[in-house]
Amino acid sequence: MKHLVLPSVILFASAFAASADDSPRVQTVPPTAVVATLKQQNYRRISQPLRDGRFYSVTATTPHGQRVNLYIDAHTGRIVDVKGE
Repeated sequence: MKHLVLPSVILFASAFAASADDSPRVQTVPPTAVVATLKQQNYRRISQPLRDGRFYSVTATTPHGQRVNLYIDAHTGRIVDVKGE
């Protein structure tokens, strides 16, 4: 009986260690894709996206010529807030 317990403990410990390493990773949109999307939406003079937690902040000029600060969800790439400078 003693011979069965030790292999079971080792098997359980190795399975637990593997599951800790297999935790899901949240994908983020790369900064280059953020800039490319804004260009497609006719924004100009786009700053380098700066990551702050879940969001990128970007300063850009709208298609109407207004300078704005954009806040973009780093996971979806969607603009979540726009504030004028």
